[in-house]
This record gives sequence, structure tokens and C-alpha cells, in this order.
Amino acid sequence: MPNVALIQELRARYPAENQPDLLYIGSPRSLEKKMMQELDVPFKAIACGKMRRYFSLQNLVDLFKIPLGILQALFILRKFRPRAIFCKGGYVSFPVAVAGKILKIPVVLHESDVSPGLGNRLCAHFADVICVSFEETKKYFPRTKRATQKVVVTGNPLRRELAFANREEGLKFCDFKGGAKQSPHPIVLCIGGSLGADFTNQVIFENLDRLLKNYQVIHICGQGKVKDPQELLKFLSNQDEKLLENYRSFAFVGHELKHLYAAADVIVSRAGAISLAEIDFFEKPSLLIPLPKTSSRGDQIENARAFARDHHCKILPQENYTPAIFLEYLEELLPARASAHTRTNTPVHELAPARTHTRNPARNKFAALEKIIHLLEKI
Repeated sequence: MPNVALIQELRARYPAENQPDLLYIGSPRSLEKKMMQELDVPFKAIACGKMRRYFSLQNLVDLFKIPLGILQALFILRKFRPRAIFCKGGYVSFPVAVAGKILKIPVVLHESDVSPGLGNRLCAHFADVICVSFEETKKYFPRTKRATQKVVVTGNPLRRELAFANREEGLKFCDFKGGAKQSPHPIVLCIGGSLGADFTNQVIFENLDRLLKNYQVIHICGQGKVKDPQELLKFLSNQDEKLLENYRSFAFVGHELKHLYAAADVIVSRAGAISLAEIDFFEKPSLLIPLPKTSSRGDQIENARAFARDHHCKILPQENYTPAIFLEYLEELLPARASAHTRTNTPVHELAPARTHTRNPARNKFAALEKIIHLLEKI
């Protein structure tokens, strides 16, 4: 979550006696409240109406929530008196951006995806600086009549803890056969995401027999989606329990996720902007299955296309999925590794991943984080 990365970075930059005062404004029913409690950041909830592009009777109800949310944000901000406001987008940001503009508090807006959602398009009218993650996103924010407004390509901010990822810790966490030093098979990490877990879970289960004969699989399924061994055996042709030694599933993974990224040889994922930024950080081959337009506004499809231009990945549209294509793409992403039939005794982690694009080894992987902090400090 970009907000968490920014909070951690702001606190790390200042000594204990000069810590910045932080306040998080969010929805009363969001998971963010718990996250802020864990970070010891004060949380204030406001009314917020979801802005839908389609007709719904709920739009009439939410229409009244927006002015109420603006009034609540005005009261909170007038009392807190911040130097700057950082808005991550979404319908909860709109009342805060409007209130910030009324109170003449600088607003920095951030868009993670290639194409902005409706919330950020509306918030842009009240922002002083708009941070985007892709160069092509600029076209969605044409210059307004305010010449002072800036659109800056920053990228997506990532938590610095990713730099401490350790492959051996990932293998130890999974307790795969072979121990924490090496793995006898390439490791596939599957991350479904909060909205896309059902389909990616289906993909993994449908191909489980073939996968476990050739790979070790780390599967992050989502809450309530983990299957017990007896259920998993139904997906194996000979119900061979021994194959399950190559499978580990988790409902949710917290701080250990960075170690799982480090352990993985290839990643199967949706194409959410933050997931792509993390894949980019670890420079892993990836098989991307974007959320289709039937389930979204098509933002993940655009994200995946932009990402594919300079990363070693394959895009598998959900509507084009077949088991054969899925397995073929996995094989193509790992051509430098020995197949199941020709594998040598060389540990997987010693085999260089196949890459079609050269990345700058000296690049600053936390540049986005530093750029946004700098904007907030100088605005």
C-alpha cells in the first residue's frame, strides 16, 4: 500500500524528537483503520459517496454523502492544520481534496494505474501536483487553467523493507523439500489479489497436477480460499499425496511476502499497479492475467500492456485462457532453466532467469518514494 510506504519513509527521515504529525482520513468501513492503528497513526473517518459511472439508486443516497464528507473534512483539516495533503485517489479522497482547496492547503494527488479512475479525475481539479506512475498517464490530465498545476511522473512508491528480502527466508517459510538453500524445481508464486483471487485460484487448481510435477508452487489464495489436502487430491490425476510436497498455500501473507518474491522464479499475478511495481523491483519473469473489462474499467489491461514494453512477461487475457496456453507461457518464461526431463543438479537459484530486456543495475528502486516525499516537503 503506497500510503504505508510514505508513512514509514516520513518517520524514518526525522529524529524521534522531531517526528512529523500525521493524520489519516478514510472511510469508516475500510481496512485502513486497522492498518493505521498498527502504524500508530491517528485515523478520522468521513462520509463518502461512491461515484459510479452507471445508473444506480444508490447514487441518489451517495449524492448526499459527498457534501457531508466535505463538511467533515473541512472540520478535521481546520483543526489539524496540515502543511500538505496526500490523496491516493478513490471516492474517499474527493471530499478531502475539495476541503483542502477551500482551506488553501496544497494537495498532492497520486495515480497508480495507467488510466485514472473517476475519483482521481475529479480530484485532479483541486490538486496542486499530480503524481503519475506511467508516462502515458499524463494525457488523462490535460493542463488546466491553473498554470501552477504540475503533472509529475514519479512511479509507485514501495516500502523500503523490500530491500531486505531473502530467498532462503522464503524457502524456510514455505518449508519446501530441499531446505532453505536450494529448490529442486523452479518456484511459481501465484498472487491472486483481493479482487481477482477466484479466477487465478481456478487456474492453479485446474493445472495443479501438471504444475506440481514440474514446479514448486506458492499460492496466495485469499481469505477462506485455502483448500485442505483431501480437497487438493481431487485435482491430481493419481491422487498422489507426494506431489503435495511441492505445494504451499496461504490465505494472506504479510511481511514475509518480500521473501516469497525473492524465492520465486516466476510470478503469476493480476496486473494491479502495486503488484507490477513489486514484480519490477524483484525483476522476476511474470505471467500476467489482468482483470477483464467485465469485472473492472479495464485499468489492469492497460497496466499490463505498459508493463510488458520493458519487462520479461507474458499477458494472458482471462477470456483467452486455456490450460495449454497457461502452461506454455510458464515454460516460455523460464527457458534458461532445465526442463523436468533435462534438469541438472544445478540449484535453481544459480540459473540466471531469461530476460529479453536489460535493466539498469544502478537504478534507484525507491526513486518514486523519494520523489513524492520531496514534493510533499517542498510544496
